[in-house]
Amino acid sequence: MRYRQYLQPIGWNEYVMALVERFGSDFDDPMEELKKIKQVGTVKEYQVVFERHLTRVNLSKENAISCYIGELSPKLNVAVKITNPTSLSQVYRSARLQEAYLNAIKPPVSSHSVLSSRKIGDQKNFSNKPILPTPNSTQGIFNKNLNRRRLSLEEINEKRAKRLCYFCNEKYTLSQPAEHMEISIYSLNGSLGFRSLKVTGYHAKKGLHVLIDTGSSHNFINPNLVQRLGCAVRSTSPQMVAAANGSMKVDKIKTITWLLQGAEFSADFLLLPLGSCGVCLGCNGC
Repeated sequence: MRYRQYLQPIGWNEYVMALVERFGSDFDDPMEELKKIKQVGTVKEYQVVFERHLTRVNLSKENAISCYIGELSPKLNVAVKITNPTSLSQVYRSARLQEAYLNAIKPPVSSHSVLSSRKIGDQKNFSNKPILPTPNSTQGIFNKNLNRRRLSLEEINEKRAKRLCYFCNEKYTLSQPAEHMEISIYSLNGSLGFRSLKVTGYHAKKGLHVLIDTGSSHNFINPNLVQRLGCAVRSTSPQMVAAANGSMKVDKIKTITWLLQGAEFSADFLLLPLGSCGVCLGCNGC
């Protein structure tokens, strides 16, 4: 205590460093520990461990972002890099969104397959009656639709020029069967993905937030936006739209004309609740 009267007041950083020097381990290397961290569980669990070690080192914002992305799982690593985050908070949010999206599109594990593999020796004793009910035709259509081959840019341009449906060789109309309709998770929550682009258009001098999304099969518009614009809608035959969170029914349609970068466009839109974008231009409108 008597020695303290000869010391000058120090700042917080110096105080922390002095504590680490006095009571810390001689062989502890915070930077080495940070580089050893890898994502083995969920994004939230990885974020907690990463932030705990990050407080012990002095890294620039860019290096911290690089360290975090570098140790994500391979699928999340690529998906987060595409969003080009500029802060740690953006990195964290992007990683959580991409993780939720990958979990949503992950094919469900078949209970029938698991049970069959465990009791393969007793298969002869099973009755011919299936363990699970046969899925209805709508579910089969959606699964087939979600696994279909993506068209190349040349194929899309050729079908657009011939006014053909993108998923068959018939003339395109909005009365196409329900098997051809799907909407991506980016349009549903209004976020950007590697297959989408946000632009601003105008209808009756009112701004429209348009999401160009090649992951969606058709054009969609938020019913709340239609109401604010005062547009009249017309009914159409009810159809089902496949989405990551299940299927949704659409039965109303509206033709919208809008301006984009000095050019005028017109297309039919199906009414469906969307995220912050308000308008989704799918494959048939791109």
